[in-house]
This record gives sequence, C-alpha cells and structure tokens, in this order.
Amino acid sequence: QPLRTPLSAAFVDRFGTRNADGRVFVARDTVQAILPFVAQAQLVNTAVVNDERVASRITVQRVLLSGKVQTGSSGASCSSEDSAVVQVQSGCGEAFLDGTETKASARTEIRVTLAGVGTVAV
Repeated sequence: QPLRTPLSAAFVDRFGTRNADGRVFVARDTVQAILPFVAQAQLVNTAVVNDERVASRITVQRVLLSGKVQTGSSGASCSSEDSAVVQVQSGCGEAFLDGTETKASARTEIRVTLAGVGTVAV
C-alpha cells in the first residue's frame, strides 16, 4: 500500500536532523557512464604465422547514479570498427586476432554499449 505524502518525519541530511513535512524521491541506480579498456592495447597478429589466437581481455567499468563504480561486462555489447583488423566477442569478453584478419592498422576502435550508454575503446 503506497504511503500518503507529504508525511511528517525526522529528516537527517548534511545539515543535521529536523522534523518537517516533506517528500522522499527514490531513483533507480542507473548507469551514467562507462569506461571500457583493453588489457593489452597493442596486438601483433602472430596468428597468421603460427595459428595461435592472440587475445586481450576487455574490461568495462560502469559509473552508477549513486557514484559507485562497478567492474564487469555483464549486459554489455561490443563491436569492432573493422573486423578485418580486430575482432571482438559480442559480450565484450575479449578482443582477438585469429589469423583471418586481412588488414593491419596502427589504430582501430571497439564500440561498447551498456544500458543505453555507448563509448569507444581505442
């Protein structure tokens, strides 16, 4: 059953405690920003020579409305700017080279999206 507001109560904030009528607003602790980064920023495609996959883990940090910072790629999606240069797991687990890449590049981007917030890991 919902509470009827305004309601008389003791309010405690940075200015102290006081009795007053007021309202309490509750907001969902949503993602405000994300910071993705690749553990190893430079990958050399040795997979072309020895058929051994070269990979680097992608870490996604999220900043919540409350100011908390969480680490994890759960719910994130990733895509490569150019999959002929570098490939990524769609769940943002890692960026990798498996020898099928046909181009080289000194720089490429990986697009990361989480909870409607998107950014680029270079």
